[in-house]
Amino acid sequence: MVDFSGSTCCTILIKGKTLFVANTGDSRAIIINAQKKITELSTDQTPSLPTEMSRIIKNGGVIHPVLHPTTLSYQGPARVWLPNQQVPGLAMSRSIGDSIAHSVGVIATPEVKEYVLGLDD
Repeated sequence: MVDFSGSTCCTILIKGKTLFVANTGDSRAIIINAQKKITELSTDQTPSLPTEMSRIIKNGGVIHPVLHPTTLSYQGPARVWLPNQQVPGLAMSRSIGDSIAHSVGVIATPEVKEYVLGLDD
């Protein structure tokens, strides 16, 4: 088993005119209609979202961007870290695998949404 390895997953099940969208991580599902209007079917799960941040902090994780070694300033998106360590540095709050990140509240449970197809989708 590789402790620092994981993946995202975005899956869609179509049943009649209903789409069931299950997303774990920062993969994205969208749909475009005939008028070229884009509708997001999933939400990126990042550590900056309040509910995701709360779960990770309750499990002992630390959230902040990468600390640049020369300028000592934070850069980039919020990331999940172990306390007092510069690992794993994961920029998403849900992942399949990555047992190190799971130890501080990163979970594999997908967020599931439903979307009913319109005539122009």
